[in-house]
Amino acid sequence: CDIVITFTDTLPVEIICPENQTEFFDENCGFVLPDYRDSAEVVSSCTDPDSIQITQFPPAQTLIDGAEVGDSTVEITLVVETNGGEADTCMFDLTILDTIPAVLTCAPDTNIFVNEDCQGIIPDLTPELSVDDNCITDIGFTAIQNPPAGGILLAGDVVTITFTVFV
Repeated sequence: CDIVITFTDTLPVEIICPENQTEFFDENCGFVLPDYRDSAEVVSSCTDPDSIQITQFPPAQTLIDGAEVGDSTVEITLVVETNGGEADTCMFDLTILDTIPAVLTCAPDTNIFVNEDCQGIIPDLTPELSVDDNCITDIGFTAIQNPPAGGILLAGDVVTITFTVFV
């Protein structure tokens, strides 16, 4: 008679996660999770670490939509398990940032006609401003106009209006 003996590694296995990571949203405010399994270190007494399967949660290729979550931190979990049922888990944080600045659009240059006293009043141009951002669809902002609306200029004066915008 033949007897088959299988030696099973039941000694503890350990997985060591990479350090916390920082990544950046793309111009469409998306980020596709990379595969971090190769960045982990597996330590096993008997089983070849290269033959041990590592599972990642959330899985690689998961799309993170910055328009939904904004700058955020995602916890990445890596799980390793041997054929003998020994398992270990590690976690690290992935911070994803939007570093693409918002774009300010101003009103076009304009002419102001003077009154009978040869004076013109600087209009409030803040309603003409728009701010667009790759991650925020309805971005709120406050603008300060300089020189402010209501200032009086004389015929022939040329003034540059500047805005300080707070998003």
